[in-house]
Amino acid sequence: MFDGKVTDKRFWALIDADRDKYWNTDFYDKSNIPGVDEENSYITSNIINTNEMEEKSEDEIMEKTKEEIQEAFPENEAEVQHFSVHRIDYALYEPVTGMREHKLPHETPVRNFYLAGDWTIKEIPQCMEAAVRSGRRTAEKVSEKT
Repeated sequence: MFDGKVTDKRFWALIDADRDKYWNTDFYDKSNIPGVDEENSYITSNIINTNEMEEKSEDEIMEKTKEEIQEAFPENEAEVQHFSVHRIDYALYEPVTGMREHKLPHETPVRNFYLAGDWTIKEIPQCMEAAVRSGRRTAEKVSEKT
């Protein structure tokens, strides 16, 4: 949490074609969501390739994240008041070439067990909309069986 506003954006990302400059893949300033404290930025971010981060300390991760936020908003003068690093193994797959072919179908070999989510959609884009599309397709598969 910051002691002031960093930005009025809800979401942003820094793009690096070489994938080695930035650690964070995306950022969210939750203070820009209606109904949340709007005076101080509360920023969350994701670092997907956690294997490379295992050796990094929480302070190193926080400092690098602060640098990336400052690069996106160079006029920012707000200071970090509190931070927390949550390490969650395998929460997100790393989007590398060839991963799409390993995604599972909606129907499984287990009777009455179906899968839904953007990890079951093999076409682009992989996003919240894909997850919704997957849920609908899974519901259609279940309806066909009843």
